[in-house]
Amino acid sequence: MEKEGKYTYHKSFLTSLLQRPLNLRRANIFTLNYDLAFEYAYDELGIEYINGFVGFNERNFRPEVYNYDFFFPGDTTEGKVRRIERVIKYYKLHGSLNWVYKNQNKNNPYGLYEIPIELVRMKLENKMDNLGEIMIYPTSSKKEYTLNFPYSELFRKFADRLQQPEAVLFVVGYSFYDEHINDIIYQALANPSFTLIIVDFNGTKNDGEIKRLNDLKDPRIIICQGEELGDFKYFSKELLPTIDQEDTRAKVMNSLDKLYQTENDKKQEV
Repeated sequence: MEKEGKYTYHKSFLTSLLQRPLNLRRANIFTLNYDLAFEYAYDELGIEYINGFVGFNERNFRPEVYNYDFFFPGDTTEGKVRRIERVIKYYKLHGSLNWVYKNQNKNNPYGLYEIPIELVRMKLENKMDNLGEIMIYPTSSKKEYTLNFPYSELFRKFADRLQQPEAVLFVVGYSFYDEHINDIIYQALANPSFTLIIVDFNGTKNDGEIKRLNDLKDPRIIICQGEELGDFKYFSKELLPTIDQEDTRAKVMNSLDKLYQTENDKKQEV
C-alpha cells in the first residue's frame, strides 16, 4: 500500500477516473482552485493532460488545443485508431498560480502564459518584475468578470461539456456560492440525460443551494454527504471503482522505486 503523501487522494481520484472504458469521451476536470495539486499528481502518475497551453520555452494559451487528442500512430483495431489511455482535459476556471498575463503579440494573441512555479515565487518575492500579472480570479469580483478572456472561453467549454449526451458532473467540495457556476449547472439540468453528483461534507445541513437541489427530488441529482460520503478522501479511495490493472501498475512502480533506490545506494557506497 502506498504511503499517504501530499497528493495521495488526488492520485487516487485520477487513477479511478482513468479506468473508464475507452469508448467514452475523455474525462474533463474543471477546478476552481488555483493551486497546482492536480498538476503535481499528473506528473507523479505519468498522466498527459491538455490544459489549453502549447509550447516548450514559452507556454502560450491556445484554447483550440482542447479539441486535440492523443492516439497511437498506425496502430488500428478493426479499422479504428486506438486512443492513448492516460490523458485528461484540464480546465482551471478561476485561473492559476502559474498563469501570467503579458502583452499580446503575433505568437500569443491572448497574452496569457504558463510559467514555472519557481518564477512565480521569485515574482512574489519581488526578485523579478517583468513576468506579467498573475492570473487568479478575484474572489470578490462580480459575475460579469467571467465575460473577460480567458475566463469566458473556459466557462464556455464548461457549459458545452455539460450539454453533451449522458454527461455526468461530479461536484466535490463546492458549496454553490458562485452564481456564475450555478447558472451553468442549472442550465445543464435542462439536458434530460445529465446527471449531477454532489460530494459535500455539510450537504443539506445548511439552508443553501445544495438543500434546494435536494428538495427538487430529481433522481438525476445525487448528494453524498456526511463525514464519510461527503469527504474527498473517502470518496476518492472508497467510492470510486478500482481494478486489478491499476494495482498491477502500482506494483510495477513500487518495484522500480526499489530498483533505483538500490542502484543509488550502490553509487553512494563506491
